[in-house]
Amino acid sequence: MGVSYFIQTDGLGIFFAGDNADWGDGDPANERYYKEIDYIANLGHRTDIAFLPVCTYSGQRPPDMTKGVFYAIDKLKPSITFPMHANGHEYIYEAFEHDLRATGSSARVVCAKQKGYIPLTLGGQI
Repeated sequence: MGVSYFIQTDGLGIFFAGDNADWGDGDPANERYYKEIDYIANLGHRTDIAFLPVCTYSGQRPPDMTKGVFYAIDKLKPSITFPMHANGHEYIYEAFEHDLRATGSSARVVCAKQKGYIPLTLGGQI
């Protein structure tokens, strides 16, 4: 089972999903993922930054995982989302963002281009 954290510091609300996701394997932990997202959303805290796993470490994007990330973005409404877990398959982040845009979402997503990538600017305020 994955662990996630919601942290408030210096006026920012940060959600780090860790390994907590809908892995699409029928595990009961998947249901707990949605309950945890609902719990955090119902706390009423603003989510400025969200780190969400969009794929497995082997570079697979199970449809249920994508559905779960879309759910988290819809419920938490983060100002910025950082997709994570590509482990050398960073091109997956842009594919994820493309699929998110296809849903009509305008959520801000910052996609790492390779390991260690740090954008020079996030283009405005969080």
